[in-house]
Amino acid sequence: MNTILGLCLCVVLHTPCCFSPAGQHPYASKDPIVQPKPFPIPEKSAWHITFTPDGNTFYFVTGGSDTEIVKFSHFKDGKWTTPELAPFSGKYRIETPSISPDGSKFFFTFATSGKENIYVMDRTASGWSEPRDLGDRVNTGSFDGGPSSAANGNLYFFSNRDGNFRIYRAKWLGTEYAAAEKLTSVFDTYETGELCVAPDEGFLLFNVHQADNTYHLCVSLRKDDDTWTAPHDLGPQVNFGSYQGRPCLSPDGKYLFFTAANTKDWITSQYQVDLASVGL
Repeated sequence: MNTILGLCLCVVLHTPCCFSPAGQHPYASKDPIVQPKPFPIPEKSAWHITFTPDGNTFYFVTGGSDTEIVKFSHFKDGKWTTPELAPFSGKYRIETPSISPDGSKFFFTFATSGKENIYVMDRTASGWSEPRDLGDRVNTGSFDGGPSSAANGNLYFFSNRDGNFRIYRAKWLGTEYAAAEKLTSVFDTYETGELCVAPDEGFLLFNVHQADNTYHLCVSLRKDDDTWTAPHDLGPQVNFGSYQGRPCLSPDGKYLFFTAANTKDWITSQYQVDLASVGL
């Protein structure tokens, strides 16, 4: 990463200007991570991690199912700092946080009164702006959540607006979103959920509800603007428990982070694995 750009991001986001040795991202591993390993977050239960573009700050969700809060940690003096409550947390019940590839937007799912809508905060000189609803081109008042932005601004998310959970995309037109459209019917036989799109839209990662009531992470490759491959299960290397979901790509594109849990107690943990080891 360009050092001057990194310093600017630190100032704007009020993060410590601390870079890991030799320009490496602090989550980087000297050895390949072929089998998923826990990512060290000192919380009893943590889920859905998202990084700032420089990789030196991450946000995650913790708390109970009805009291989700967002915390963050910086990389400082060679280690991750003790997580702190995000300034905007507590005002909103925040789920599935996701920072855009350029760091300019912070998307999340706002859950209230039995419905879920997608909100966004903009990066400002003093931190993050007040959240705003993305409006009826994206939200329907049913269940719309799990936002993930591509580098060109196109927003991917899942929704049950047609009675089933499917994947939708709202194209960014430069100043506003086009009306969201459901992705190709190749997904119609799958009950899809939390997702993450590659910055170049080359592939989608998402979890699928299985017949045995487990949740597996799958991938679909984009052939062209309207054609995607059928979902491919990432296999037992990643899908080792009863629940795998909330995927996140590292800013350098080398790692997949995801949440895993046992559905009996829902104690959730974050895991990290090399993208190359899962064929991406």
